[in-house]
Amino acid sequence: MHTDDSVCDLHGVGAPATGRVAIRDLIATLLHTVPDLRFKPVRVHFGDEDFATEYVMSGTAQGKQFAIDGADVFTMRSGLIGRKDTYLDW
Repeated sequence: MHTDDSVCDLHGVGAPATGRVAIRDLIATLLHTVPDLRFKPVRVHFGDEDFATEYVMSGTAQGKQFAIDGADVFTMRSGLIGRKDTYLDW
């Protein structure tokens, strides 16, 4: 779903992941760290070449359950994700 040079930036977490392989590895690490990760959709906002999602992200990390608000901003290019910026309310 991503362009070859797509960028995924989990703001406040670390350096952005660039490229499909790096993004896949980032998602795999996240799912390994929080295997019960869930997203409860709140709202979606659509633009011409972008969209934003609001959600509540929950799961268990380091033996503790959590639920935090999050938002993702997607920029599209040629029908694929060219950039994804994630903002979490830690």
